[in-house]
Amino acid sequence: LLVQVKKDSNEKKGAKVSTHISLPSKYIVLMPNTDIITISQKIENHEKREHLLGIVKQALPENTGAVIRTSAEKVEEKPQDYYGKIITNYDVNGVTDWKIFYSDGNNVYLIASDYVDVDKLPTTRAGNKLGKGAYQKAITFYNVIKDYSGSANITDEKIKALNKSYFDYLEKENTTSKNPNMKAVAYMLDTEIWSSFAGEKAEYAIGGPTVEMLMASYRKIHNVDYKVRVSSATGYEISKNGGISWATFYGGMLGISDKLIDSLYVISSTAYAMWLASPSAGGTSNVMYVDCAGSVGHYYYGNSINGLRPLVCLKSDIQLEADEDGYKIK
Repeated sequence: LLVQVKKDSNEKKGAKVSTHISLPSKYIVLMPNTDIITISQKIENHEKREHLLGIVKQALPENTGAVIRTSAEKVEEKPQDYYGKIITNYDVNGVTDWKIFYSDGNNVYLIASDYVDVDKLPTTRAGNKLGKGAYQKAITFYNVIKDYSGSANITDEKIKALNKSYFDYLEKENTTSKNPNMKAVAYMLDTEIWSSFAGEKAEYAIGGPTVEMLMASYRKIHNVDYKVRVSSATGYEISKNGGISWATFYGGMLGISDKLIDSLYVISSTAYAMWLASPSAGGTSNVMYVDCAGSVGHYYYGNSINGLRPLVCLKSDIQLEADEDGYKIK
């Protein structure tokens, strides 16, 4: 009888074993003693599903099953192996340096390794462009917010889900936000204008991560109990002690303990801080940021020292393959 140890023994219990054997690898989970072959529901393209199933069925010996997986699932399960690693073959709009930022199990998200020059950032649909800031790659939202009405501009449910707590609050209260901070966020979340950063392997691109994505990514690596909440249409509050206390600013919240990982969130040089695509409860004109000291807080939308690092959502059926310098998209 062949069994697999699922859980080691301890002082009180013996090892947990099972006759249902599963051997996970890079792209597939091998299952001896069964004929079942399945494919992740996250691979939605019918032709691709049939193609992959055909390859696996032909390759497997008799009485051997398998589960075909996506890269998004693998990245979600082992973030320490992926987050912060360079993507070596994503080149869009003149930006070639991208890192793996986050996976929600459905999609992998990439972030520009550095702030992007204002000349490469998109104009609004009305043709207005961001203003240049005081740092080399800093921007100001002054020129673009007049082209947005606020939360009503964001209608795509998958984009609303990036600021889930905020849009859940608006729906519960049956209200919208026309605040200046939400107009700046609407620019950052306008997938139509950010499409120049969405290559053929991408589902969409936006102007930067939301605070919910930032916290979710950071929690995965550092195992901290950071939370966010929304209690008014003004915007987000944050907590670094599991919700015991709340604030709109925490100095050094994202501590720099690992250079490779934390350069995902905290960088310096060409701008002082990274704008986040989320409104802050700190004021109706205040947009959230993470700065070069790891502080998470908020600035007036007209502030001229913060920059943008576009975020790309890769298609759910992509695969990541390791190479010498990081990973490449297949």
